[in-house]
Parts: sequence; structure tokens; C-alpha cells
Amino acid sequence: EAVVASGLVLRSQFEDFLHFAQQRKFSLLVFSAGIADIIEEIFKSRLTTAAHPEIFANKLKFDANGKVVGFHEPVHHVFNKRLSSYCQLNLNLENDAASRTQAADKQEWVIDTEGSVGLAQLETTEDKGVICIGDSLGDAEVVDVEVAECIRIGYLNTAVDERLGAFKEKFDIVLTGDRGFGPVLDLCYAACEFS
Repeated sequence: EAVVASGLVLRSQFEDFLHFAQQRKFSLLVFSAGIADIIEEIFKSRLTTAAHPEIFANKLKFDANGKVVGFHEPVHHVFNKRLSSYCQLNLNLENDAASRTQAADKQEWVIDTEGSVGLAQLETTEDKGVICIGDSLGDAEVVDVEVAECIRIGYLNTAVDERLGAFKEKFDIVLTGDRGFGPVLDLCYAACEFS
């Protein structure tokens, strides 16, 4: 209820980006140092489509009375959320749905939502391309596995003058201000035309 009543919004054109990925069967994964439960509720309440990205973030731990008592391990922060962690979980459980479900229950920081547009079989091979999108310098380091191409897009919302140089060093593209997903969509459409 709190999330629904909050003023939290998704960036403009995010749902267009999601539809683009769904139509082309591209995988989407949200890495966050935030709280997975809240991110999932934002998706449920703000997206018109039932399918949404997988979420790799901190999962709340509740007691028998429904009171929050902490987070499930491991706790993610901006400098330890990595694609290799996600890949390792999926590669270890590759063709074993029962084990994957058990591991997801045990490792509650992975949410594999039903109908998601997720990375069901991401392998560390050279034939994968990745667009890494983030709003902190640590986000540029999320993709730590070998991929054919990785384009890093940074959203720089605050302290632009002070942080622009550092963002330009880490990201291939830096979008300043409160920009939506329009430039990301333009890039995706252009890349699909040339492939």
C-alpha cells in the first residue's frame, strides 16, 4: 500500500523500453543495492504489462508476525552487485528447476518473477551484448563477465558539474538531468537496424 500511495515513478519511456525488449526476446535484469520487495511492488503498481524484469537486490526478512527483522544474506551494495554473482547462481542450477526453486528460496535476494523478461540462461560467453544502465559510479562495474560488447549508460541526476568528469570516465554515454529512456530506446533501435 505504501508503494502504491508513494510518489515513486519509473523513468519516462521505461515501459516502452520493456516492450522493445520483450518483442525482441532480449533479457532484462535489474541490479539494485535497494530493496527488492519495493522494486517489485513499484513494477506491479506502475507497469501495465504483467511481465517485468528479474530483480537482483536486497530481500527483506520478516518474522512470524510480518515485522521486518533485517535482510537476507548476502546484502548488496553499490560496490558488490555484479553480474558474475547472478551468472554463478544460474550456471550452478542450469537444467534443474527444482534446485533453482530451492536456491531461490534459500538465496532470497534473487526474485525470478513469473512471466518475467529475465536472464534465464545467461552464460559467460563472448556472444552476448549488454547495455549496462546506472546512476552511480559503481553501476558501471556491474558487468564483470566477458561479453561481446558492453555499452555503459550513466544517468547523472544531481551534482552534475562536480561528478560529470568521473561519470565520463566510467560510462560510454552520460545522460544528465532527469532524462527518461528515450535515448536508450533510440540506441537500441539503431543497433537493431545495423545488426
